Amino acid sequence: MMSPPFNFAQCIFGDFPYRTGKPSLHRAGDGYPGQTSGDMVGYFNGVMRCKTGHWNVDVVAPYNYDWYSVQACLDLQHFFGLQPLIAYGVVDSTVWAYTDYLAVH
Repeated sequence: MMSPPFNFAQCIFGDFPYRTGKPSLHRAGDGYPGQTSGDMVGYFNGVMRCKTGHWNVDVVAPYNYDWYSVQACLDLQHFFGLQPLIAYGVVDSTVWAYTDYLAVH
């Protein structure tokens, strides 16, 4: 069975909001476990772009978690009063829960 199509730049997230076991996301060189690029970064950036107005995040493959992504994560953490499990600016399971909520609402 194929995954539904996705196009993060057009706010089409496919089955990404329902996937489990999402990795933490961080900038390259930060020294945290997790990913610095790839589809999960694109999904996070796409939600931040479409649902929170962060128009400068990377929604073109290979989807890099850069400073704009960090800023979007920080804004989400501060807006919802989230305490980071790893560090501020790193997408962890708590940030994913809010990201997924925003994606489907």
